[in-house]
Amino acid sequence: MREIIGEYQHLKKNISLLIDKSGYKNVFIAEKIGLLPNHFSVKKQRNSWTDQEIDKILSVIENEALEDYYFGMMMDGTNKEETLSLAQLKSNMKAWK
Repeated sequence: MREIIGEYQHLKKNISLLIDKSGYKNVFIAEKIGLLPNHFSVKKQRNSWTDQEIDKILSVIENEALEDYYFGMMMDGTNKEETLSLAQLKSNMKAWK
């Protein structure tokens, strides 16, 4: 469960970047989610979105290319984790037999 919370926090932290990468204009997204463009701009600068606003924003901007971009961002964050090379994995698997 903590992993889910961590993923959501990462999404919430990066939603303004995802808006920029989506290719949609702020005014368009603001109209679609029912916010005034000025209010939308302030919320974007402060990253002060509510959970409901994030859900609405994602319903507008979500597409396969954006999901791929976000997945890449998340994978970049895992570079700090310890990994094994394929050779090391095969060696470890032999020991398991």
